[in-house]
Amino acid sequence: MDLGYLTEAMQDIGKISRDPRCYIGKHLSQLSLVRVVGPISQRSFLSGMQIEERTNALAAAAESVERKQDIQNALKRLVDPQGMGTQYKFLGIVSKDLTGDVLLHPFGEVDSR
Repeated sequence: MDLGYLTEAMQDIGKISRDPRCYIGKHLSQLSLVRVVGPISQRSFLSGMQIEERTNALAAAAESVERKQDIQNALKRLVDPQGMGTQYKFLGIVSKDLTGDVLLHPFGEVDSR
């Protein structure tokens, strides 16, 4: 994949919409180089990447009750369904050079279309 071309295409996205919530996946999928998967919520993405387990490990190793609480509060802020957990989205971008179906964790299966 020519990453220079992809970078150039990404810069053009700002000309499409000034709304930071615009769905750039539609624009990216029009490129002949990539397949776009998603978007999925930040909550789904981080949960799929096992953020709870990682956070629990960090909290268990925390040197103070305050630090442990800070870690738990940060997790809650990132995955809260009333806030960042649903407000922010993740896109998966896969090279069209890959053949066959691809499992792109945590997005799921990407078909070869």
